[in-house]
Amino acid sequence: MRMFQRNPLAIEAVQWTGHNEDEVQEVAGGKFTSVTQCTDGESCVNCTDFPEITGELLLSGAGDDDDYVQGVETGNWIVRIPGGQLAVMTDSTLRFNYQEIVHEGSD
Repeated sequence: MRMFQRNPLAIEAVQWTGHNEDEVQEVAGGKFTSVTQCTDGESCVNCTDFPEITGELLLSGAGDDDDYVQGVETGNWIVRIPGGQLAVMTDSTLRFNYQEIVHEGSD
């Protein structure tokens, strides 16, 4: 897991590669699910209309019953801000708004 900071806010973030569901779960707390695309020769509405979506994140809305699912594309970042709120960001949005925190001795 990598850390990024937007003065004065520091967030935890992990980039969805399409193959790192366990790592994403560490940030998302079980609210992330990878999405399997249809096998060759099959087709469903989601695969036809949204072929770029390879994961889904359950997010909390304003009210108690306003939870919703956000589609996640490979390469998007799953972000947890202090207080536990989750978000999905594109790589360009994350890098424009936050600077990565690099600790001594980390790779």
